[in-house]
Amino acid sequence: MNKIKDMTRQIARAVWSHRAGYAFLAGTYGAGCLGLDKETVMQLATLGYVALTIRG
Repeated sequence: MNKIKDMTRQIARAVWSHRAGYAFLAGTYGAGCLGLDKETVMQLATLGYVALTIRG
């Protein structure tokens, strides 16, 4: 039973992490639409993709 709980927690963490990562990327895109400097937006987007890849 504990093994199932541990697996469920791992899956929940992974899903939450990806949701947070995609929300960050969406926010970055929104900031670009609102007029934030394009270079800053690209750096933030790169940071978001790297974070998603590391958490993968």
